[in-house]
Amino acid sequence: MNVKQRLRAFLRTNPGLKAVALFLSIVIWLHAKTERETEKELKFNLIYLNLKKNYVVKGPGYIGVRVRGRGKDILRLLLAPNLRRIYCDLKGVKRGRKYIKISKENIKLPDWVNVEIVDINPKSFFLDIDQIASRKYRIIPRFTARPKYRYEVIPDTITLKGTLSKLNATVILRTEKIKPGKPGDTVEAEIKIPEGLSSRINKVKIIFKK
Repeated sequence: MNVKQRLRAFLRTNPGLKAVALFLSIVIWLHAKTERETEKELKFNLIYLNLKKNYVVKGPGYIGVRVRGRGKDILRLLLAPNLRRIYCDLKGVKRGRKYIKISKENIKLPDWVNVEIVDINPKSFFLDIDQIASRKYRIIPRFTARPKYRYEVIPDTITLKGTLSKLNATVILRTEKIKPGKPGDTVEAEIKIPEGLSSRINKVKIIFKK
C-alpha cells in the first residue's frame, strides 16, 4: 500500500472522530494565538462634536492608533468599528483653518476593552472649517458673436448654496456660449455653476427683442 492509499484509508476510518479532533486542534491553536500579547495599528474614526449649525469640516476621516493587548482583545476591537473613535470638541471654533492636537484623552474605550494605547499617528492635523450659506448672483449670457438685438434673461438672477469660501470666490455667473437670435427667438442656455455650489435652477431663457 502506497502513501496515497494509506492516507485515504486513514481518512475513511472514523471520519467524524477525526473531524472533531481537527476542530478542537484549531480551537486550541486559536486560543493560544489570541492569548499572546501583541501590538497592532488600527484605524480610528474622527468624530467632531459641538460643531456650529450650518458649519462643515474638511479634514482627515480617521487616525492611526497603535494598541497593545492580548490578541483576542485586539480582535474584538477590530470587529467593532463603532468603538474605534477619536472625539474632537469643536465648541466655539470659528471659520478658517485650525490646528488640531490629538492625545489619548480623545479616545474613550469601554472598560471591557482591555488594550493599551501605545501611539497615535499623526498626533496633530489641520482642519478647515467653513459655513454653509446662500447668495444671489446675476446671470450674464455668453454669445458666439455680438448680439444685434436687445435681449432679456429669465430669470436674470439665481440663488447659489455652498460654503462661504466658494461663494466669496464667485463674482458673476455666465451661461454656456449660445448663438445670438433674432427678434422673437427664445433660446435656452445652461448656467455654468462653479464646482462645489448648487442651485435649484441650472438653465435660463434668453428672449430676443427689437
